[in-house]
Amino acid sequence: MATNIQIPNLTSATALSGSEQLEAVQAGTSVKITTAQIGTYVASTYPAPGISSVTASSPLQSSTVSGAVTITLPTAAISNTYLAQMASGTVKANLTGGTASPSDVTPSAILDTFGSAKGDLLYRNTSSWAALAPGTNGSFLTSNGTGNAPTWTTLSLGTMAYQNANNVAITGGSLYNVDIETSTINQTTIGATTPSTGAFTNLSFTGTGSFGTISSGTWNASTIVTAYGGTGLTTYTAGDLPYYASGTALSKLGIGTNGYILQSNGTAPTWVAASSVVGGAGGSNTQVQYNSSGSLAGSANFVFDGTNVGIGTSSPATRLDVRSATTGSVNLINASTTQGSTAGASTILLGALNTSYGSSISSIFNYSAALSTSLAFSTSTSGGTLTEAMRIDSSGNVGIGTSSPSTYGKFVVVTGTDKDGANIVFATAPTGTNGGSLNFWNYTNTAIVKQGMIETICTDGSSSYSSSITFSAAKSGTLTEAMRIDSSGNLLIGETALYQAGGVSISKLGNGANSSGNILFNSAGTANYPALFQYNGSNVGYITYTNTIVQYVSLSDYRLKENITPMIGALETIAKLKPVTYDWKTDGSSGQGFIAHELAQVVPNCVNGEKDAVDEDGKPKYQGIDTSFLVATLTAAIQEQQALITTLQTQVAALQAKVGA
Repeated sequence: MATNIQIPNLTSATALSGSEQLEAVQAGTSVKITTAQIGTYVASTYPAPGISSVTASSPLQSSTVSGAVTITLPTAAISNTYLAQMASGTVKANLTGGTASPSDVTPSAILDTFGSAKGDLLYRNTSSWAALAPGTNGSFLTSNGTGNAPTWTTLSLGTMAYQNANNVAITGGSLYNVDIETSTINQTTIGATTPSTGAFTNLSFTGTGSFGTISSGTWNASTIVTAYGGTGLTTYTAGDLPYYASGTALSKLGIGTNGYILQSNGTAPTWVAASSVVGGAGGSNTQVQYNSSGSLAGSANFVFDGTNVGIGTSSPATRLDVRSATTGSVNLINASTTQGSTAGASTILLGALNTSYGSSISSIFNYSAALSTSLAFSTSTSGGTLTEAMRIDSSGNVGIGTSSPSTYGKFVVVTGTDKDGANIVFATAPTGTNGGSLNFWNYTNTAIVKQGMIETICTDGSSSYSSSITFSAAKSGTLTEAMRIDSSGNLLIGETALYQAGGVSISKLGNGANSSGNILFNSAGTANYPALFQYNGSNVGYITYTNTIVQYVSLSDYRLKENITPMIGALETIAKLKPVTYDWKTDGSSGQGFIAHELAQVVPNCVNGEKDAVDEDGKPKYQGIDTSFLVATLTAAIQEQQALITTLQTQVAALQAKVGA
């Protein structure tokens, strides 16, 4: 009998699927077999009387009895001896991710299921194994305590670092991004009172080291002394001034009494009363006071309070305040005998850092004119040179742009270096009905030509009562009055009294606060145009009147228009209008008409402005309407309505004819 019997058509043993199946090895391959398959094979191969005995090799067991033969495989009998051979360094596993036969796999392949990147580290997570990806270059593996996964931490520890139970030393490098507020020094957590396990007992540097901001704490168990840039002080009071006297700590000078000033006594600072340094008895703590003998005193002839200077007063109100019980004069005397220019004048310089900038007032004297003097007012140009701008001479004449005002009048303004520009002249005291005047001249080298004049006219024959102001312009070399403002405030253009023919009057009617004003155009002509309106130089409308009518005209000539077509849908447009009645908020009076923004939705041309508009100050910019733009629409609507009426009349007549028949 053969040692190994081959049974054909056996299924590979990927998984047993029945209690009657057995796992066996045939030709080096694991197979599954049932007792029925064994019986059938035996019956066909060994017919009756069949097999008289069966011998099973270990680990199988059998019994030789008459009739049926039982072959069993005890579980305890299976050992590595009877398993199929495996490749060296492998284990049986299924790494397919699904149900499959086991195969020979390496431990590395099993670990790759957790992480296959180069540098991955395997660690036990909460319920399974996990991989920690590689950290950045120079990172350190850090444990985060029981129940937490490890992490990588970046520390710059120089070229060498070591640690023992109590010390961490760093040589040749720096420790960055360490929050001292959450670390510990001298075995004490910052902000705590009890040392914690693993805390620093020392934090030291080899060579030169530096800290960031140390918000609190001590240096070597004591305050930082002056030798290390500290103060050596542990407490302060508001207003304390620290200063160095001696030793390892600064001294403190407490806040002084209100108004006291700081003074050095040669050794240390001290607070002293201001009166002991400046001023005298009765003097203010903020004043320097001198008496007539030049000594500090409480009763002063000269006071400087830090801002203002007072002469003859202890309370100067301005930068320079000069007062006297007998005279308030200030003398500026120049002993020079230079005449006729600012070089020999007494000068006050205003608003300047030096004599090249600002403005000045100078007194100019003239020996040859019986020691007469003039006042010259000078200003500086952008270049910084003082130039005379105005002069008042010894006769009281005022000249702007000239140093010889007496040549022209009491007050003269001259422009142009050759006096060919305009000038303004105020006349002397009025005589008769003529008052003062403001004249505009064209001054040439040969003559003075009057171009215009503003003059006061005494309308009641006296220079001290009612008057008018007249405005005259030159016409053919003669000044002619063109406009007047009378004593009642009426503006008269082209006339000398209200309502004269050919003139324009702007006046107030009646008397009192409730009176209204008017503009009157008075003409005897047949075609008068008191108001013309133009846009970009072209007429767009005008107001005209005759002896019976006034017309407000908007241009409507066919030559100004194109695309002219009959208006349609006017009746529908009118139906959309919303006429209303209302009361005005200003005085409660009643009114009727339209609401501007509602009318704009139907006929936009009738409305000016935007709804709810405001100006830059937030004040309302109210809308307004011009209902004259509704005339064409109303006319077209009436025509459409009349056409409907005519049609209805025709239809009614036809119906009446049928009924009558």
